[in-house]
Amino acid sequence: MGVGTLRRHYRNKVLSREQAGEDATAMVYQAKAEAIAGFALPRRFVSDRIRKILVEKNLTTLDDLNGASVAEVSERTGLSKMDAGKVVKAVEREVALRADDQVRLLADFPFQAELVAAGYTTGASIEGLDESELADIPDVGEPGARVIVAYQDGLLDVPFPENVPHLVRLGELGIRGPKQLALYTADQLRAFGMTEQEAAEVVAYREAVGAPAPVLGEPGTPGTAADAQDLPPLEFEQGLNDSQQQPVTPTSDPTATVGTQGENATGTAD
Repeated sequence: MGVGTLRRHYRNKVLSREQAGEDATAMVYQAKAEAIAGFALPRRFVSDRIRKILVEKNLTTLDDLNGASVAEVSERTGLSKMDAGKVVKAVEREVALRADDQVRLLADFPFQAELVAAGYTTGASIEGLDESELADIPDVGEPGARVIVAYQDGLLDVPFPENVPHLVRLGELGIRGPKQLALYTADQLRAFGMTEQEAAEVVAYREAVGAPAPVLGEPGTPGTAADAQDLPPLEFEQGLNDSQQQPVTPTSDPTATVGTQGENATGTAD
């Protein structure tokens, strides 16, 4: 049996009993079908028109259609043979995406549960959706769509530092990292729901941290070895020659000092 065959079997029982006027028995099979979990039809399934027809016929999941022939789909829905053929091809494609445990590709994906509930169980299944289409998915909305798109574009690899102004508010708006924030103007932030003052403070922060290099010694910014080489010697070292001053970068042995070779060496290098 293919995936969803039993659910499809019960759906066919419903149809046959309804045609025979056995409504009570049809309701029993309907309940049996709905008790079996299935992958919801993706929102962009063939076309809006065809998806609507399928849903009106209680064919709401891929499992209701998996294994059905063109003739069966046409008979159950009233679709033309051409449209029924498109449905069969779309079902085969979507089922293949979910085969071989590919559902786990979205395990760490933002709004994974909401996407799966709407029938999107792999990265490939949402590649063609733009931000507005993602926002239409139940319980995702515009903020969630912004997070998903930013994740797909690789913009969430570095999260905001804790001192970014209005951190919680940005998160509520679906903005989770500096690279993502860089995409939006103050006007767009206000359009997303920020007040004028909030947007101005966020943009001012972004501009302040947008300097080409951090200032060494500033709280939270340790700087780099290259920065340290430009610093003057420490006060107690000012009277020492170069060979006696502490190095700015680690030696090959982190326990050795200048002029030693290894942890226990006491003489100078040959």
